Amino acid sequence: MQPSCRSENGQIIVIFVVALVAILALTALAIDGGLTMSDRRYAQAAADAAALGGAGAAAVEIENAQVTYTNFSCSSDIVLEAMAAASQGAINAAAANNFAGLNNDDDTNPDNEMHGIEVICVDDPAHFDRHIDVIATLTTESAGSFTQLFNNGPLSNTVTAVVRVRPPTPLAMGNAIVAFSPQPGNKRGGLSFQGNAVLHVTDGGMFSNAQIVAVGSNDVWVHDDQGDVMSGRVACLEDCDINSDDFDPDPIDLCAQADNCPGMRIQPAEIPEPDCPTHSSGVINTSGTYEPGTYDGARILNKDDVYLKPGLYCIDGMMQINDGSFTSLPGGVTFFMRKPGGDWNITGGDINLAAPSTPEEVQNGSILGILIYVQNGNTNELKIEGNGTGAYNGLIYAKDAGLYVRGTSAGDFMGQILVKYLDNSGTNEMTVRFEDNTNLGDPTYLDVIR
Repeated sequence: MQPSCRSENGQIIVIFVVALVAILALTALAIDGGLTMSDRRYAQAAADAAALGGAGAAAVEIENAQVTYTNFSCSSDIVLEAMAAASQGAINAAAANNFAGLNNDDDTNPDNEMHGIEVICVDDPAHFDRHIDVIATLTTESAGSFTQLFNNGPLSNTVTAVVRVRPPTPLAMGNAIVAFSPQPGNKRGGLSFQGNAVLHVTDGGMFSNAQIVAVGSNDVWVHDDQGDVMSGRVACLEDCDINSDDFDPDPIDLCAQADNCPGMRIQPAEIPEPDCPTHSSGVINTSGTYEPGTYDGARILNKDDVYLKPGLYCIDGMMQINDGSFTSLPGGVTFFMRKPGGDWNITGGDINLAAPSTPEEVQNGSILGILIYVQNGNTNELKIEGNGTGAYNGLIYAKDAGLYVRGTSAGDFMGQILVKYLDNSGTNEMTVRFEDNTNLGDPTYLDVIR
């Protein structure tokens, strides 16, 4: 009896059919996936354009209304108008890319949004954070072919774009007085007020990277130009628990509110050092009109009247003035106190000094908005003592040197005082009105978050 043999003819057809189905499935998946990714890329580009369009519209409103970090408030009419412009700008930009009919439902939780525009305002001065976020979320549907066998309905894509609008930020966050040093202690860092010191600050805050100390019958306040107390505009990172009717507003200890105190420090500015003439013109010590240049110092002791032509004055020695007058002529001056000998020491006299306040006034090496620039590494204390009179218009900057104020009259300052520390004692009267004529702050800018 012979064994029977079964023919295997035709098996290749079965294998071919199975393989063909798999190949077709993979091809369909590739086509569907490609279409889905193409739709996603288009939607993402449209969302990016919408968020950028809205952020740009908000930035224009902020610039036109001259909103800055210091006067930014989410409840102000100007910021609300900027947010409305952002919403409409984003909607218009989306419509231009075939995503019409979007709206802003005023829901402040962007996680709830699947297809629309959100504009969110953040005002968190405790973390130095004030901004507007423009969020565009778009959802598209892709009608696949093979994928519909596994998915009941079209494939959906949800994409999001976030652009942040930051208002222009003046130098040192718009504070009139800043103590840079984070080291607490006398003549090490902080703001110190003792005796019967009088300090009135207008339109700018006070900030210390270390402590604020007030001892005695001080009269210290921070007001706006209408005379109203600027609540929250006096702050420190170390210890400023001052509860006194003579200190207004009460300082805020930000370390009690923030979890990253070192990250909260106001950092020194990066100011390029000017080029000084190598030849010294001697000492300013008699009445007359002086040219810009490098000087070994000044000694105004005998009722001399000194006038300074516009430009840069590089000082290698002591500026000793206790009588007479010391006046900058129209156009403004910049004093660059070089290390190791540059030393500012005013004990009297009539001081009237101003920095160039416009680009047109900058000449002969002077620096826009900067009146006194103590070279980094120069630790000689800036001293203003005695009973003279003083008017200082411009930035006083000393990263590594403090400002020591004594006597009966420190003078009137218009600008900013940014120093290592401030030591203010005695019965002096000192007024500071915030003004930033430098170009060292940050302009309005758009930050693409996602």
